[in-house]
Amino acid sequence: MANKSKRSPRIIEGTGKFLVRVDGAGFYVGVHGDGRPRGTYYPSQAAHLTYEAADELCQRLQAMGYRDAVVTDLMGQSIDLFALDREREKREERSRRFWGE
Repeated sequence: MANKSKRSPRIIEGTGKFLVRVDGAGFYVGVHGDGRPRGTYYPSQAAHLTYEAADELCQRLQAMGYRDAVVTDLMGQSIDLFALDREREKREERSRRFWGE
């Protein structure tokens, strides 16, 4: 029996598609013992996050004074409103395909 209930696209969305770029420190990896962000210039070594987690991290970093912290895609391109719209469309399409709609 097929389940036709509506579910959030986040349930089937892959994770780890976004990075966080920190002021002058490259991409976010983690934190040093003193709480400062640790960065890398190699995207493959960076923390790979969902958009929601990356956005939340940017908000925390900006509150700590890292005013230029931004969410990027895996290629290091900043995520702007147009990129968010494209990602939302992709999620909705994957959700429709998953649920057979």
